[in-house]
Amino acid sequence: MITATSVTVAAIYYVTTLGEARKSRHMQFLMQTINEFRNEDAWKRYLTLMNMEWRDYDDFEKKYGSDNNPDSYAERSTNWQYYNNLGYMVSKKFIRADELFDLMGEGIIWEWQKWGGMIKEIRRRYSQPFLYAYFDFLADELIKVREARGVKTGMPDTYLKYIPEK
Repeated sequence: MITATSVTVAAIYYVTTLGEARKSRHMQFLMQTINEFRNEDAWKRYLTLMNMEWRDYDDFEKKYGSDNNPDSYAERSTNWQYYNNLGYMVSKKFIRADELFDLMGEGIIWEWQKWGGMIKEIRRRYSQPFLYAYFDFLADELIKVREARGVKTGMPDTYLKYIPEK
């Protein structure tokens, strides 16, 4: 009887410890994943990308295309690939969309709203139908989280632009 009780207690302790270790590893993985936006350069890159303006695709290429502006290409490719990787992790259930939403906010949604049309045009023009497909997926999943919480998904016109009160 004592042996059976000891084995049962040990099993319960093992299962509990294993569950806690899994939670701890998951949190560590999540923090490493979002670590990209814990530095000043990442935020400068985000602001630069969100403040770019163009009239149409040709204007975009003249101002920011890889032939004319390799620095701009590198900035946006870095962000887009990062979001694409996060989207992949959400699609494979390594990370939940609501966790990313809670930790990173709406910036990913708004970056997709700013750049999604351009990415789709690049896919079309360069015959790359899957280019940044997981970024697209991630934005859709984060929009679902936001809508489930009862909030409209549109990026405000005033986002990142100071407009004084009248």
